[in-house]
Amino acid sequence: MIKSRSSYALETGTTILLCGLLGASVLGNSLVAASLCQIGNVSVNYPKPILPNQRIQLSTIVSGICSPAEQQIFYTARVDIDDTVTNQVLSMTSVPIGYLVLQQPNFAVTVPNYVTAPSAVVAWQLTVIVYIFANFEFTANGIDTSTVTGVTIQVGIVQTTTTMSSIQASVAAVTATSSTSTTSQPTSSLLETPPVEPIDQQIQFIILLAASAIIIIVALTFLFKSRRSRMQTAS
Repeated sequence: MIKSRSSYALETGTTILLCGLLGASVLGNSLVAASLCQIGNVSVNYPKPILPNQRIQLSTIVSGICSPAEQQIFYTARVDIDDTVTNQVLSMTSVPIGYLVLQQPNFAVTVPNYVTAPSAVVAWQLTVIVYIFANFEFTANGIDTSTVTGVTIQVGIVQTTTTMSSIQASVAAVTATSSTSTTSQPTSSLLETPPVEPIDQQIQFIILLAASAIIIIVALTFLFKSRRSRMQTAS
């Protein structure tokens, strides 16, 4: 009989202890669910340009305000970087915010995340998830508030060399055509021959020369004979 009472007392004490722990946990979670903090702004900074397979740092600046509470609360900010397409978690980083007082309820922290860019030239779509954890006294951490931000990062340089190459090829072709036409002109001029006069004109010219010579000879002969006959008559 004594043994059963002690066993009953032990079970009762254990039940009360579990209920107390459960109540404290529920109380803590209800306080966290009240969202004492509000995230005001989230901005993500990263280097540019980003090459494929490059490991980079994403710096997420989180700012907001928290309401005062009756008990001390230690706040922590956590940033998760997910690949939007594959839903893969790429990085998780936590940074302490600390205790916030009534005189200074605002906070601003920078959370660094290191990720590796894809191996191809692509518009990399990332999901940035920001959590604010509140650590109450005698209570485990709980999410006070969170927000999600989408970021698109250009990895690699979009190839525009094809267009430039075609333009350069066109310019080279025009230059080559111009130089070919320029150098071909002297060749054509060298191949040109002076015009040849027709044969009929040459024959006519020769006939005229011969006729002129005959007329001159006849005239000279006639003059010589006349002069000779005059001399004979005078003698």
